[in-house]
Amino acid sequence: MAEGPCCVYLCLENVVCRTSSVKRHFETKHKTTFKDEADKAESIKRAVSGYGKQANTLKAFATANNDSTEASYRIAHCIAKHGKPFADGEYIKEAFLCSSEVLFNSLPNKETIKSRIKAIPVSARSVERRIEELAENVCAQQTAGLKEATVFSVALDESVDVNDIPRLAVMLAVFSDDVATSTYRYFTHLRELSRQHSISTAEICKYISELESEFTTRFREFQKYGPMFSFLIKPDSFDGHELDVSVIDWLDTKDMMMQLIELKSSTLWMTKFAELRKQLETTARHDHSTCIFTCWISLPEKFSCVRKIALALLTVFGSTYLCEQIFSHMKSKLSPSCSRLTTDHSEACVQLKVTKYDPQIMELSKGKQGQGSH
Repeated sequence: MAEGPCCVYLCLENVVCRTSSVKRHFETKHKTTFKDEADKAESIKRAVSGYGKQANTLKAFATANNDSTEASYRIAHCIAKHGKPFADGEYIKEAFLCSSEVLFNSLPNKETIKSRIKAIPVSARSVERRIEELAENVCAQQTAGLKEATVFSVALDESVDVNDIPRLAVMLAVFSDDVATSTYRYFTHLRELSRQHSISTAEICKYISELESEFTTRFREFQKYGPMFSFLIKPDSFDGHELDVSVIDWLDTKDMMMQLIELKSSTLWMTKFAELRKQLETTARHDHSTCIFTCWISLPEKFSCVRKIALALLTVFGSTYLCEQIFSHMKSKLSPSCSRLTTDHSEACVQLKVTKYDPQIMELSKGKQGQGSH
């Protein structure tokens, strides 16, 4: 028995937690209280039962506080994902309370429900802290995921928000003849401008020509690497020599050819890829990468080399479009009418909006000491 103070249930007095001290306390204070062993057992049982009820009451109170904390995290998560002001937490709670008058009117515990709603901490400051913690949690999950990942790709781009010099990324369908003839059929803003001012079509055509040349250079790589990417869904018709190992020189590919030959000779796995191709025909395009990933990850360890190559190629499709998506969300969050968010807060909101990771809200709320509404 460890030494230290302890509380005696029967009298609520503190006693040093030693066998001799507890025995001496009992003989001094309680020996004459009981007539026999039955009285002693019943008294101890009643005392323990009484404190058990108190413990259950405290547990219920702590659970209610924890539920309120978890609810505040979920409200903050919704506010961040939808790009709403932090102060909307109070508005959400007010709307919830007003509607509860009707929704729960026939329930016997209506007042309990309303008190639970009132206890949710959703002030602007509370929402701000919750969003910061949710973003930190997601960031930790992402970091852990990257450490465990076999391969991943990185897409980089640059833009700024309304608080700095704006940069604009433009995707154009190039129609040089349209500009040269001054019809501007595909350039409506340019057509309106031409009615008011004289426009040098030669300069515009020169710019479009340069732009077309730039895009031609960039998209030439798709033609170069197209056959290599066909490996993802048609490994049976893939010639291993079509693989440009320079793009994955960090991978160990010495076993690739032998594993590819064995994979092609397996009726079981070739049937699986045939089924994959049929599945892709009836699956939404944005789900294709998931279907392909699921198929490749199911391959046994004896195909580890070709599986890693496939995953390396597959990562390219999952991240190249995300930069512009992030910029779009950033601009909707930071607009001329809403530009006071700090960099950290706007980053947290955008992160919670675009991430595929779910914040571990239950774990976060359990780690918080219950607080009342504020």
